[in-house]
Parts: sequence; C-alpha cells; structure tokens
Amino acid sequence: MNPTAKLILNIFSIFFAAFFIAPTVAILASWNALPGDALYSTKRTLEKIALAITAPNYSTNSSLQTKLVARRTDEATTLLKKSSTQGLAELKAQAATLRAQIAAAPTQAAKRQVTEQAVTELKKTQTKLRQAKTQISQVPPPHP
Repeated sequence: MNPTAKLILNIFSIFFAAFFIAPTVAILASWNALPGDALYSTKRTLEKIALAITAPNYSTNSSLQTKLVARRTDEATTLLKKSSTQGLAELKAQAATLRAQIAAAPTQAAKRQVTEQAVTELKKTQTKLRQAKTQISQVPPPHP
C-alpha cells in the first residue's frame, strides 16, 4: 500500500472512531443519570431517538414505553431515598405517555396486550413506591 493511501486510511479510521466513540461514551455516561443530573437530558434524548426508531412498530414502541415507565420508577425511588421528589414528575409524565400510547392502539388486541403489560409494570411501580415510602418514614428526622 502506498504512503498516501495509508495516510488517507489512517485519517479515515480516526474520524470513524471519533464519530462512534463520542456517542458511545455519552450513552454509557448518561445511563444511570437521574433527573437533575447534568447528563439526564442526554439520556432522555437518546430515549426519544429510540422511540422515534421504534415508532413504526406499535408493539415494539409500546414495549419500550413500558420499559421507560420502569426506568422512571427506578429513578423516582432512588431520588425518594435521597429525599427528592423530582423523579415523581418524570414518572407521572412517562405514565401519561404510556396511557396515550394505549389509547392510540391500532387494534383492540394490541390495546389489550399493551394494557396488560402496563398494568403489570404499574403494579411493580406501586410496590416500589410503597417500599420507598416505608424506608423514608423509618429514617429519623435530623436533630436541630
């Protein structure tokens, strides 16, 4: 291989790697971000991209919406344990989005299936929030 071709290949490889490394780092860094964290908006943007990609397939998109309710639940319970209710607004908004997704079902069978998934997830959500409430109520108040 001649030196010019090698140089072009090396430059192309560097740009290719940089093009894919930056988003990968952003994904990994934002994965555990909570509402209020600097990378939380990155995490939500990546979720919106995933929802846009799955939008043509109602079943896949609904499944992702349900998983996002689970994710918002985990965020809310983590924040509740830190005495913050910030995650509850995100959870409420995600549940409303899932409700709209169910209402837009193309068929009754699809609506029934997504509703069953949502009810299962929301029962888990309710259990997790009750557990967090119990843990919070057991923490003694700070001494003045």
